[in-house]
Amino acid sequence: MQTYESHTKEYWVGALSLNLDLERDYASKAEQLKPAAIESMRKYQAGQITLKEFSEEIFEYSFFQKRAYEASKVITKSQTALEWFDSTITCSICGKTFKESEVNIVDYSDDVCVNCEPNYKEI
Repeated sequence: MQTYESHTKEYWVGALSLNLDLERDYASKAEQLKPAAIESMRKYQAGQITLKEFSEEIFEYSFFQKRAYEASKVITKSQTALEWFDSTITCSICGKTFKESEVNIVDYSDDVCVNCEPNYKEI
């Protein structure tokens, strides 16, 4: 099971923002390099360049494609973490984080989890 509590919500917001920018930049650069990569593939298939030359010519394109993909994975993880944070509440008494349904936020001025509620007496 994935846990997101090891980082703060602010961490995940920062990771999301940074990787949205990175994905956009990497994908844009890869798109610019794509025509040259396609041309290199055509030349290789036609026997006009060696495999080594083909590999060297598509390296930069592949690099940016891979980085854009990696950034998209972090974006997905960050979005999932933020959804988790948005659906949880921290108990005012014990400081642990719970699903919304496990914390009483209606009957008391404090947010009291199901574990603390039996012993909780509002002053």
